[in-house]
Amino acid sequence: MNRADVYCALRWIGLVATLVVALTMAGSFVSYERVVADGHPWLPRKVCDGCRLCGMTRSFCAMSEGRFQTAYAHNAGGPVLWVGGWVWLAVTAVTCGRRRLRNQLRNGGLWQRNRAGGVW
Repeated sequence: MNRADVYCALRWIGLVATLVVALTMAGSFVSYERVVADGHPWLPRKVCDGCRLCGMTRSFCAMSEGRFQTAYAHNAGGPVLWVGGWVWLAVTAVTCGRRRLRNQLRNGGLWQRNRAGGVW
């Protein structure tokens, strides 16, 4: 396996991780009251005996509504991971945007002429 193959594999892993983070962050905008009353609509109804992730869904939904104390009460790691998710998405967006701009500038600029002479 050469370096190009490893780089390609790491890019696919990064893409999948970014999609999972984006889906998680989108799911945090479900109403906190609805999650407390009925559970999250995207998650199966399962009773957990207790683990380190207990309360993470409620914590994320509370963070998205600005209820920081409530989020920390549900799971102490929730606010940290919520902020980390948004930082991950912001860094990914900036990195992809810069890479695309750099490639366009390298390939002849942002405005290129097509074969018919028009600008696109």
